[in-house]
Amino acid sequence: LIANRKLKKEVVKRQQTEKLLLKSEEDLHFALDVANAHHWQIDIQSRQITYSSLHVFVSAGYLEQDVPLTLDHYFSLVHPDDIALIDDQFQKVFSGGTTLKNDYRLRHKQSGWIWLHSAGQVVEWDAQGQISKIAGLTMDITERYGLIEKITQSQEQLRIISEHTHDWQSWRNLDGKLLWVNQAVGRV
Repeated sequence: LIANRKLKKEVVKRQQTEKLLLKSEEDLHFALDVANAHHWQIDIQSRQITYSSLHVFVSAGYLEQDVPLTLDHYFSLVHPDDIALIDDQFQKVFSGGTTLKNDYRLRHKQSGWIWLHSAGQVVEWDAQGQISKIAGLTMDITERYGLIEKITQSQEQLRIISEHTHDWQSWRNLDGKLLWVNQAVGRV
């Protein structure tokens, strides 16, 4: 009878723990979806990639069968100007580092590029001490880069207008450091 009560308490405790774990997993998937992000894991030996979600790829126009499942396929979709950056991060990890982090462009299926931010770290080593798994998170940051581009264009337009005025113009950062002056200042 006492053993049954103990067993029943253990069963109830286990069911509560399973419910909490399931709820936590649902919350994580919700957060990843809201952030337009996914968790990934790379098996270094096989060069295979697994994803928690294909949402980022679907938003970039890819069908499920088009999603890159190997590092070679994934790298074939990365913008040529960004390959060296990613390769450098992997080389640092294989030379003793444990984390990688970068922003890069991935080809959109229809046209153009999307910007992604990836951060990962080594999570498993083999018996010989060699890296066997890297896991991380990738987030679509295309909107952020679009805003940066618009700000850059606006600043350039303002600079051009300011260059052609006779009034003194100068730009300072938030610390008061002088960043730029127009030609009118130089005529004084």
